[in-house]
Amino acid sequence: MEAFESMVALALEDEQLVVSEAVKFPVPRQTSSGLQTHGYEVDLVGARSDKLILASVKSAFGSRGIVANHVVGATDDVRARKLYALLNDPVDP
Repeated sequence: MEAFESMVALALEDEQLVVSEAVKFPVPRQTSSGLQTHGYEVDLVGARSDKLILASVKSAFGSRGIVANHVVGATDDVRARKLYALLNDPVDP
């Protein structure tokens, strides 16, 4: 676990959450070229009986860091939206 992830894990534990390290999982998604399976990773998972936190932990040293508009898909920057596609793309029922 990286140093910044360790700091976030300690903060989650301070909130009485049980914390696990990174979890990777495949997600099938319909694209313009057909059904594709992409691997996604959640850096930390924090859980207790009344709360579940999936954390994407990024160090902002030397970068702009995480931008809220990119995460929720409220940007015209297609590349930025795709970085968080699992979170901000609506899925038709």
